[in-house]
Amino acid sequence: MPTALERSYERTVRIGAPLDGLYEEMDSVHGLARFIPQLDNSVLGSDDNRGACRGMFSIGPLSYEVDGDMTVDRVVPLHSLEVALRAPSLRLELEGAFEFMVSAQDETTLRYAATIRSTHPLLRRMPSSLTGALEEHVDSTTDLIAVRARQYTQAKRLLAELE
Repeated sequence: MPTALERSYERTVRIGAPLDGLYEEMDSVHGLARFIPQLDNSVLGSDDNRGACRGMFSIGPLSYEVDGDMTVDRVVPLHSLEVALRAPSLRLELEGAFEFMVSAQDETTLRYAATIRSTHPLLRRMPSSLTGALEEHVDSTTDLIAVRARQYTQAKRLLAELE
């Protein structure tokens, strides 16, 4: 079996949303898929922890539409989630961990650390492109989480004021 190329990357962001609300939005495959820009939002699956997914994977000048699966594990409720994405056609897997920490009232610090690995011959010959794809995934995912979580929190507050 060929040796896998493996890269890791992490990012920490501060989000204008309370920890419990943020965790609740992300603690299932269907919820988390809304925050991963590379995935089609329609994750198919029979439960909250596992589902089939479709996404776009770009590496260098090449883009692939791939089918795969996604799992989400609630490691420590309200404090950490683990995600695994697998795309068999590219012999690619990504494992990540989200850590949630209260930073202030109605603010959460989120750390997302991910590792990507592949035994695909083309990907193994392009290590810097694989690193770039991972960095783009982590950065765009944390950016989208920060924006959408803040929007959801603002919408909940406005709805509460109307009641």
